[in-house]
Amino acid sequence: MKEVSFSKYIILLGLTFMGCTMSYAQNTAASALPIGTAGDSIVAQYPGGIDKFVKYMGQNIRYPLGPQLRGKPAGRVYVSFIVDTTGAIIKPKVKKSVDHEYDKDILRVLAESPRWIPGSIKGKKVNISFDLPIRFHNFPNPIPKSAKDIKNTNVILHGNLLYAKGQQHAMRYVYTPFFEVDAQFSKALFGPKYNEPLFIVNDLDTDPKEYNKRGFTRTLQLLGQSDSTKFKFQLNDRELSYSQWRKYLNIDSVAMLSIYSLSQVPERKEDTIWGIVSLLTEPVLDQKRKAMIKASADKATFSNILGQYRIGKTVLPAELIYIDNYYYNTKAIFDFLDMSVIDRVRITKAEQIKGYFQDDRKKGYMELYTKNYRVGQEKVYREKLEEILASCRKAGQDTGEYTVFLNNQLINLQILDTIDRTRIQQVHIISKETAKTFFGKNEQKPIIYVIVDYSTQKS
Repeated sequence: MKEVSFSKYIILLGLTFMGCTMSYAQNTAASALPIGTAGDSIVAQYPGGIDKFVKYMGQNIRYPLGPQLRGKPAGRVYVSFIVDTTGAIIKPKVKKSVDHEYDKDILRVLAESPRWIPGSIKGKKVNISFDLPIRFHNFPNPIPKSAKDIKNTNVILHGNLLYAKGQQHAMRYVYTPFFEVDAQFSKALFGPKYNEPLFIVNDLDTDPKEYNKRGFTRTLQLLGQSDSTKFKFQLNDRELSYSQWRKYLNIDSVAMLSIYSLSQVPERKEDTIWGIVSLLTEPVLDQKRKAMIKASADKATFSNILGQYRIGKTVLPAELIYIDNYYYNTKAIFDFLDMSVIDRVRITKAEQIKGYFQDDRKKGYMELYTKNYRVGQEKVYREKLEEILASCRKAGQDTGEYTVFLNNQLINLQILDTIDRTRIQQVHIISKETAKTFFGKNEQKPIIYVIVDYSTQKS
């Protein structure tokens, strides 16, 4: 199979995301393809163009914490890959490495890339190779020396409170979500002795067997001193009172611990609550891991379906789609959806649910979750809707700031304000930016979807 290289024709453009700047090759057929064939040639293209590919890479590469905690400076990683005649990325390879953790995640994101539109010469598809330099920057705020030395409580990795510098080599550092919280947060979490900034890393990929039991047990013990007024406490995603939750603080009942700062999630930030402390038991953690494996496979399948549908090679297997637990039955999603906003996908086929449903779901459906989705988001949407309706009442009219649907019928906010709130089943609010990624650039307003059940309405 003929292969055309674009690696020598590079226009450097930058994108910064989590400290990652990507330079990429944007090539013209005239300069890159063999003499005499340029006029009949089509360059391989990522769906939506090279800018979308850079956005996809930037949003999906998970910035590794480990190298910088080991005192290893960031730098530029050079990778190569081939877009084959089916549009798939094959043979991704690191040509120049900075650290194996950077390499591993770049190769993962390339392997999971949606299919490209293949390149061709005189109507015949060809393999095309690309070179891609990706630069990782050091953190904007230097990591304190105490964090690099892993002293005291400066690093809590997957629930394991690290003690000695040597542990950083024994532990398998992975990736985000990680963040730094201030000394006040640390003190409220672990007690007055721990009045220092704290790095927190959470990741479901970690094997509980890799925990240092001493560190993990110590972490659970310290959580018994938490300020119950500053945190929400969860067991297997279910919120408990602090007294109930404390009963599970032992190494036998807990398989994983995650700590979240609400300052990292502005839409969930509250005046008095600083964060969430979540425990998972082994059976639930195992279920989540299996779900993640299936979701990863389903995402690849969905990306392939989407790519094949858009070039006219397949019909839709099902038009019913759920995004962040809200359902749509419009093919516009398939026409315009930007996969870079999607975190995971779950596909349910008709044969898996035979006899369960008598509505549109009986034909099968697809569940998509965006990167912004959080458990409990429905409550946030309902509270936001009440704020919007209150503003509408204050103004005395619908300002037209939102596009509003009630049971898939276009209405205005004033009509929505008359609805009995007890009959509302679902609320979904989509920002203007997200609306464009779902439905195309013509969407210029945020969208509010409300589903109301009238079946029990009194006559």
